Amino acid sequence: MKLGLYYLLSLIVIMTATSPRLLASGDWFSQSFSKDSQNHYYVGVSEGKENLNEAMEESYQHAIDEALRHNYGFSKQGQKSIQASLLKTSIDERSFIKTQTVTLKDVRPGLQKVEKTHKGTYLVYRQVIYPIEAITKEKARLRALKNEEAATPNEYGLQGKSLGEVLIRTVPSNAQILLTRVDGKGSVIGTGDARFRVPLGEYHVTLIKEGHHPHKDKIIVSGKETVLNYHLKESLGYLKLDLEPRDAKIYIDNQKAENQTTIPLKVGRDYTVRIEHGDYQTHVQSISPWIDQTITIDINLTPKNGRFTIITQPAGARVSIEGHPVGKSPLKDFSYYPNEDLRVEVSKAGFDSQIKTINLRANEDHAPLVFTLKKSTPKKVTNQQSKETKEKDFSLGFLSNNTSHHNWIYNPVVGDNEKTTFVLVPVQYQYFFYRHLALGFDYRYHLENEDVTLSGENYEKETVSQVWSVNSTLYLVRNKKFSLGFGPEYTWRKNQVRYLKPSTETRVASFEAQKEALGYKAIMQIGLTERNNGHQFGLNIDYRKYDFKNSDLGSWSIGLYWEF
Repeated sequence: MKLGLYYLLSLIVIMTATSPRLLASGDWFSQSFSKDSQNHYYVGVSEGKENLNEAMEESYQHAIDEALRHNYGFSKQGQKSIQASLLKTSIDERSFIKTQTVTLKDVRPGLQKVEKTHKGTYLVYRQVIYPIEAITKEKARLRALKNEEAATPNEYGLQGKSLGEVLIRTVPSNAQILLTRVDGKGSVIGTGDARFRVPLGEYHVTLIKEGHHPHKDKIIVSGKETVLNYHLKESLGYLKLDLEPRDAKIYIDNQKAENQTTIPLKVGRDYTVRIEHGDYQTHVQSISPWIDQTITIDINLTPKNGRFTIITQPAGARVSIEGHPVGKSPLKDFSYYPNEDLRVEVSKAGFDSQIKTINLRANEDHAPLVFTLKKSTPKKVTNQQSKETKEKDFSLGFLSNNTSHHNWIYNPVVGDNEKTTFVLVPVQYQYFFYRHLALGFDYRYHLENEDVTLSGENYEKETVSQVWSVNSTLYLVRNKKFSLGFGPEYTWRKNQVRYLKPSTETRVASFEAQKEALGYKAIMQIGLTERNNGHQFGLNIDYRKYDFKNSDLGSWSIGLYWEF
């Protein structure tokens, strides 16, 4: 009796599984399970242990538990139910020998990782390696054992008189059966199909099978044999499919499934989902549903490229698709992403360019595009046309060459009639509505400290100057290397002056002045690079009068500009 109880305790400890942990992706310990062509790899984790040896042992046991759960389906939930009644269990050695027992052969330790946390505890990851060949052999042995035991029910319980017999059969077989007296005076555990010999009375029956819902019942054991048959309800996970295109073909382990449906799947195993469509790239992924878990696959398949051939007369023309050069003609079976308005342009020196737009569908072999190029004819320019062109080139261009360019200006060096200073925060921005017309915004912030003597005493004078302005600039000249413009400007100026005692940092006096005025601004820009597609970098010089009424109130500045 003692030997049987010891073996049962050992089996329950080995069979207790741990839940998969959610770890950071990117390393060997990021998943509790992985595999290659020869081995399965299982990772166990221990955290919170202050003793390193205990943490190492616990993480290794968790890895073994994960291997058992993954390959043989032991249920942690079911084991807890059995352990709760273990102290009341009455069982002999013979009953344990007839119970299926997993033998872990050829399992060996793999990688390990040890970290010490800021709390002084250890975080340990340990890996075990289980060869696929050994798993296959053990599963075959268990199947043979199952078939052997199916013919004759396992027998459990006591020997003697005044006992009743209960024959319990389960579908599927090999469910764990716990028979517990209602008065709490004893219990017995077995594996179905099973015959129990127990004292007469009322009993609770608990049936547990991995991948199935637990079942409970209450029975009365009398002097006659009681025969009970139970069909356990299977525990399922679910796969929900919602795909584009709608007519995609879906296969689960090579079995066809329907789109926009929810499919029940047995838990405790991996499934391969394959989604196919003739005009789209095949999508394949693996899923492992848990009990009552719904896995949703909601994706849009990637269309396959369409194909077309480009031929030009003469050959050797430059081919651009959607504005991007792709080669020279002829281009045979050129592959490109589907597009309802695909723009194809061909050009060759001495010939007029041509453009065609096509509707390229997914996985389509489009009809060839044939371009017959015509030689360019030089245009004769009359004296009147030449004169008009020159006048246009030198005009203000107020409504010509409509562009939307931006101009950032950084002018840190500022001077006036008295001195030249370096401004801490100079910001200027211009937006070009047209080639020669821009609207701008300026802001300057400057802080200056100096020592002064007033009435025989030394003070620190702190001056804060701020200038805001909005302006409009009309450029008389704006070509690839040089720009010159002027325009009105409305300015807000604010000056603050404070006098501080150097020894105590105490403010003894402060003054503030604000002024708004209408003036004008002149600007000159010299390009250090040639203007190309609205991009240029160069030197910026500007001069401004803050107030038309006060000719002495003005400044100049110099710096850099960047046009984009």
